Amino acid sequence: MKIEALTTDELETLIGNYQRLGQTDKPTYAEAKAELQRRASRTLDVDITRRAILRSARKRDFLTYGDIARENGVPWTKAYRPIASHLDEVMRIAHERGEPLLTAIVVNEAGRRTGQLEDNALKGFIEGAKRLGLSPRSPQIFLREQQRLTFDAAAKLLD
Repeated sequence: MKIEALTTDELETLIGNYQRLGQTDKPTYAEAKAELQRRASRTLDVDITRRAILRSARKRDFLTYGDIARENGVPWTKAYRPIASHLDEVMRIAHERGEPLLTAIVVNEAGRRTGQLEDNALKGFIEGAKRLGLSPRSPQIFLREQQRLTFDAAAKLLD
């Protein structure tokens, strides 16, 4: 099967199937995620997002989904749909590199000062961590730990 020949809907179905089966460690899953990210990267760029996260983390500041869109030079109306899969890819890459889950400091506007994530956003973050094989017992404690680790590692990772 040629991953790049699949439609976006087919890619999303394939990815969903691997996730439901708990087979997110398979090469085909990673290839499908990467292809979907390549397509989404026409609006959002993983490297730009990563640098934006690390710059904020170095200052021990949180940033919002809207900040990610602005850093990428994309209006929110265009970034809204792909932002979740985009941040999932940023998280996956960080995990593969042995880094904290950098996306922990990307929050809703309401959580900009506190780092709190609204219910759906926290659920998405935790589901992403689980797809990476992590087993957070307490979502809030896990989020706070990843935020702290991201802040602590930022200066070293930005170089």
